[in-house]
Amino acid sequence: MPPLISLALTGWLCWNVYQGRDWARVVVALLLLWTGALGGVAVTVVLGGLHMLAAALLFTPGVRTYMAYARQL
Repeated sequence: MPPLISLALTGWLCWNVYQGRDWARVVVALLLLWTGALGGVAVTVVLGGLHMLAAALLFTPGVRTYMAYARQL
């Protein structure tokens, strides 16, 4: 994928997470799990584990509170 298209899609997804969209948070978590699984197989287990940890952190109470707050704005 051309870098500018990838950058634009990433920015759009980040903006939707910032706005409190639950579907965007799920998409980010799935992408992190996917890259974590690929990274765990191809590069190192540590890098893959970090991606999976980041995906799990998207569903902590603090993030859920922020998402509810952002939806109200």
